[in-house]
Amino acid sequence: MLSGGGPALSQTAKVVVLQNADSLVGRVIDGEDVRELIGNVRILQGNVRISCDRAVQHISRARYDLTGNVVVNDDSVTLYAPRGVYLRDERRAEGFDGIRLEDPGTVLTAREGRYDVDPRIAVFRRDVVIRDTSSTVNADSVT
Repeated sequence: MLSGGGPALSQTAKVVVLQNADSLVGRVIDGEDVRELIGNVRILQGNVRISCDRAVQHISRARYDLTGNVVVNDDSVTLYAPRGVYLRDERRAEGFDGIRLEDPGTVLTAREGRYDVDPRIAVFRRDVVIRDTSSTVNADSVT
């Protein structure tokens, strides 16, 4: 349950809407029910908009494995990655294999990282570079 909200708020916040997928295939992988969303995938959870080429929804774990042109947008923050994960209940996006986070005036790149929608915290690791209009910062990790 989300803190500060009643049961109705927490249930509403967990709803994920599949806006588009060219193909949807139900399967069982390692005994787990999954849905493969293929082609022009667009998913929405509250103000979080996700797009990618392919997603595998692990139904019981509330997890989406995202591949190909992954874009996660939360108001003014946008995360780009070739591969990632979205965790519905935690409202967390994770990116792998080289990611970029853009916020107005700032661009952060790293090999991997995560962005927690609530409370809007980002944690990035490996070859982190932050650029804004007046400076560049290099680091091993940044929160």
